Amino acid sequence: MGQYRIPTAAEAAQAREAGAQRATGPLAVAAHFDPTTGRIVIELDRQCSIAFDPAVCHHLSAASRYELQEIEILGAGTAINFPRIDVSLSLGNLVADLLGVLK
Repeated sequence: MGQYRIPTAAEAAQAREAGAQRATGPLAVAAHFDPTTGRIVIELDRQCSIAFDPAVCHHLSAASRYELQEIEILGAGTAINFPRIDVSLSLGNLVADLLGVLK
């Protein structure tokens, strides 16, 4: 069986960059819950952002404001994660769903 080794920080950064270059859709660079509007705001690499009410996403509709406050960017920005409720969402599918492409 092959031996596994943990990649260095430089190798991990290089792998993320390679993944980002292969990605064809928008990538998340930041995300947060806006308590004033009650929306999830995702900043994209394309100089724009999307904001949506978590009630429109069945994975997030029952989550509390506290549970929505912690958001992580996964991989090269292809997904977001809500660790307090153990929910990860693919950014491409989320955007398509919000725009009605998947209906």
